Amino acid sequence: MNVLNKESIDKLILKSSNDPKALNQIHSYLLSFSEYHAAIYQAETWAIVHNYDENVPRAIMNPDYIELDGVRTSKHNAVIWNVNMLNKLCEKVNIPLVYEGVVSKDKPHRRDLANAVLAYIEDIIKQRV
Repeated sequence: MNVLNKESIDKLILKSSNDPKALNQIHSYLLSFSEYHAAIYQAETWAIVHNYDENVPRAIMNPDYIELDGVRTSKHNAVIWNVNMLNKLCEKVNIPLVYEGVVSKDKPHRRDLANAVLAYIEDIIKQRV
């Protein structure tokens, strides 16, 4: 299972400690993780509350669910982009990548990355101060 390398994120933050602009960019990339998490939660709870079956043909899907699913996909695509950007920053300062798996919109890679991001969020919440 691919995971996000928290040590690389910490090193990236440390190496950027004198550059507020870089720190803000890193923070923005990391915040996209929680935005994706929230989009998943919104779509899934809507489906639960409305007893919705997402296996129905797209042509007859509920418009509310289609919108929530579109937001979820958009947020997922942002996470893919942002992990790629974090990896590029790591390469620039010569530290191990944040994510060593395949960063791609293609399946199963997008699901693997999503699982790694969700596990990272869970770890951050468990370690909260």
